[in-house]
Parts: sequence; C-alpha cells; structure tokens
Amino acid sequence: MTNLITIVAAVAILFASPAVAAVSGPCASIEIVKGILAKQGQSIIGFGQAPTKEGGGFIVFLAADPAGNWTLLFSGDGNTLCMGAGGDGWTPVEPPIPGEDA
Repeated sequence: MTNLITIVAAVAILFASPAVAAVSGPCASIEIVKGILAKQGQSIIGFGQAPTKEGGGFIVFLAADPAGNWTLLFSGDGNTLCMGAGGDGWTPVEPPIPGEDA
C-alpha cells in the first residue's frame, strides 16, 4: 500500500490537467507516470477503451507489479494519465479459451 501512496502523492505534486481531471484524480504526462510506476516496480499490463454517453471516451490502463500491487489509470487525451484507483492483491488469470466455458 505504501507504493500506491507514493504514486498518488508523486502524480498529485507534478501536474493536474483540467481537461482530463474530470475523468479521474491526479494527472501527469504518460512519460512521467510511467517513470513513477517503474520506480515502484509496476508496468502497464493492459488497456481498453471506455466509451462515454457523450461520445468519444477514454482509455483505461492497468499497471501492476509481481507482488500484486496495482494502479488503475485513465487517459482522455492520449498524452496524460490520471490516477483512478489502486491497491494490492492483484492476481492475473489466464484468459478463457474461445469455445470453452469461462
């Protein structure tokens, strides 16, 4: 949990982007956030698009480390990442094989 607090504090101190802040919490450029995550041993392990009612949408990123610490990030402009949530106990699972019950 200390890693999560460090990530949130570092991102909050660096930059806040009003354009993306409506999506989530503290924001910074992708390069800065990736650097902070790397210092905590996390890397982005997945992403997907989340559409909005208004059209467009944002991209959701999941970062994690081998110990199970994770951070959920959002980007509305493709250049800025905003902190959404984080925690511990992340456990990756194998995706289901097409045609088999999940």
